[in-house]
Amino acid sequence: MHIIASYALLAMSFLLAFFQRSEAILTLSIGITTAFAYYQKLITLKAVIFMGIFACISLLYFRVSKLHTAIKGILFIVLAAMLYGVIFHIVPGFHNLLLFNQIKLSALSKPYSMYLNFDKAITALILYNMSVLHKFERSLTNKDMQQTLLFLVVCIIVILGPAFGINYVKFDPKLHSSIFLWSVNNLFFVCMADAIIFNGFLQNVFKRSMAPQMTTIYLHVILAAIFFGLTHYRGGGWIYVGLATVCGLFYGSAYERTNRLLSPVIVHFGLNLCHYIFFTYPSLARIAKS
Repeated sequence: MHIIASYALLAMSFLLAFFQRSEAILTLSIGITTAFAYYQKLITLKAVIFMGIFACISLLYFRVSKLHTAIKGILFIVLAAMLYGVIFHIVPGFHNLLLFNQIKLSALSKPYSMYLNFDKAITALILYNMSVLHKFERSLTNKDMQQTLLFLVVCIIVILGPAFGINYVKFDPKLHSSIFLWSVNNLFFVCMADAIIFNGFLQNVFKRSMAPQMTTIYLHVILAAIFFGLTHYRGGGWIYVGLATVCGLFYGSAYERTNRLLSPVIVHFGLNLCHYIFFTYPSLARIAKS
């Protein structure tokens, strides 16, 4: 069976995470996905051990209520370090599939490569399942959807407008043959994973640890957005970090207003899709890293 079967199971696990409430079903789905990935040599025993350790630490952090504050802090640091490892793909044992290698979507576009990042995605799912996020995720109401779409429209204007103004991107409408695979990867393994890690986990941890007056000025949203932005340095330098940080503010604010992880997913994916179809992607070819 082709290795893509493992990614199909991974995508199905994300659908279960966001649209059903059974922890047992999601746990089973993650287990089956892991077994398939191991069988297909997408991951090794080292990766399985890493995932098991991450699950145990997550379980302690989220579900043991009487932990000493210092121990809780240490567990948070360990979780954050492990997430850093999968976000930057430095944890051994994962063999992420390279789907596109230095392709150009148009004559104006900078070449780009795209991996299907199993490591980051499966770790985000484990984090979601071990935390209490699955207990609070609900369908978007009409009001939630209206707010989400408003965040999306404003985000597109605020991000792509200045990016166009500084020649980081150019108007470049296209419908490339890679759009389906790109969309599946971006929706499930990028946007959903990012929402869990940066909004569901990091933003919530910051919020719980801050005084109420700090959260009223959205300091927890700002901090989570900064960390989100910094993860983009390798992808495009400081210009990209700045744009991604502002994006993070929109994603975090959408989550804060709706308390639904699906909201930042929609804003994130909608912005990326608009960028992909209507502008040079990932950037204008002559733009060098800053």
